[in-house]
Amino acid sequence: MKKPFETEMDDTRQAVGQIVCLCTTIALHQEFGVGKTRLERIKARIDELENQNTEVIMTPDANGRPSKDKAEAIRKAGWLGAFLLTTESRW
Repeated sequence: MKKPFETEMDDTRQAVGQIVCLCTTIALHQEFGVGKTRLERIKARIDELENQNTEVIMTPDANGRPSKDKAEAIRKAGWLGAFLLTTESRW
């Protein structure tokens, strides 16, 4: 059975209102709440990794290519595993 047009409009209006409220709550939480801290921590780690990658790329080996030895040293240091272990308890 099809709903009357006015009922459909009321249901749609109510659903849109709920979505707007949820999006606003999420945005405020990310800007001022726990989400903000998490996003800042993630961004700091991304910046750190970008700097490491840039350093590897900008340090040429004897052939003028990015330093494979330096990349291997970072990989063997286990930066990703150590990062995941130290941040897992913070989430």
